[in-house]
Amino acid sequence: MLITLRKMLTDLGYPIRVRYTVPTSDYGWIKSAPDVARFLDAVRSSWFRVACELAVYAGLRHGEVAGLRWSAVDFDRGLIVLDRSYDGPTKSKHARTVPLAPELAARLRRWRLESGAAGGGFVITVPDKE
Repeated sequence: MLITLRKMLTDLGYPIRVRYTVPTSDYGWIKSAPDVARFLDAVRSSWFRVACELAVYAGLRHGEVAGLRWSAVDFDRGLIVLDRSYDGPTKSKHARTVPLAPELAARLRRWRLESGAAGGGFVITVPDKE
């Protein structure tokens, strides 16, 4: 918005410099394993907790979490193959593999049974609201 405002004022003959500060992340308090555990314990929704665990333990970006399919999770080799984001290619436009921690693999196996996604499809699914 500030860039648009500056452009409009400059076009009208009022060149000004708009200064602003980009806000820092609200998650700066997460610095240790107990902090991560506290964060995950505070997450109430099961699907959102699994999404957070993928982000925290595998380092996935939010688009990668949203676009992750079960076919990309290789439990036998302990890898997650990231070749796409939710709305297209990954940020780097290259496929990458991420190690699958044993704890995360166990959690994903349980989640697959809970969510009823025995076959393919997205890993993160939100149950329909009635």
